[in-house]
Amino acid sequence: MYALITNGSVKQYPYTVGNLRRDNPNTSFSKAIPENVLAQYGVYSVVLEDEPSYNERLQSVEQNLIPELENNRWILKWSIIDKTATQIQEYDNNKASEARLERNFLLTSSDWTQLADAPVDKTAWTTYRQALRNITKQDGFPNLIEWPVEP
Repeated sequence: MYALITNGSVKQYPYTVGNLRRDNPNTSFSKAIPENVLAQYGVYSVVLEDEPSYNERLQSVEQNLIPELENNRWILKWSIIDKTATQIQEYDNNKASEARLERNFLLTSSDWTQLADAPVDKTAWTTYRQALRNITKQDGFPNLIEWPVEP
């Protein structure tokens, strides 16, 4: 990816070699244009910064739209944005819904263990299924769930 830089500022991003050829119709460029030739036309490579780590519950991350010059390189950075109380509540509600769906799936897929002729340790399976029902009562619910282990 490239950016077109004029007077130290980003004039256009993203910018392509195709844009360069179209903007300079009377210039013949080689198939692979060296970086030093691109620089003569104000075209510079843009490095994509790795996505930063962040707290998904409390923050969101967005890639910036305009690259920044840092240590003689143009870098497309990220911004970490704190979520509002409403967004955090929506996140928690979604996590709770996902956990309940998973819990319900695990309960349904283990219903057979409660049949009279099921060849399993009924006490262990009853304990497991009750632990599944109790996940919503855990202190960390819905963000920190300690799932019971199937017998």
